[in-house]
Amino acid sequence: MLFETGPIKDPVNGTATTEVVVTDLFPMVTAVAMIAPSPDWFGGVADVNLKEDGRWVPTKTIELYAWDSGGDDGLTYKASDMDNDPKRPTMMAKTPHFVIDDKARPVATLTFTLMK
Repeated sequence: MLFETGPIKDPVNGTATTEVVVTDLFPMVTAVAMIAPSPDWFGGVADVNLKEDGRWVPTKTIELYAWDSGGDDGLTYKASDMDNDPKRPTMMAKTPHFVIDDKARPVATLTFTLMK
């Protein structure tokens, strides 16, 4: 199942909520969000299992870190389009926006809450 939410425009306290249907056959979720206005940065997680020990988890919170998709050489949010050819592999973003005192900082949190 594919779902989309609207943009979060408040850079500090923004929140978006959406409902996702998972089933016993498909208990995992992958999520991605653009970090705008960016060259090619995004935050996301892959294969989050919402079942543990055969039971649905009541809540699960995950910190999202910034990733660079490798398609643009821009180093700032408002850099001009600088497509790179060939594209580079996707890797964690290492710019000063996301790494402070040599430590990657989360850009968002994603919380799953079981609804019955």
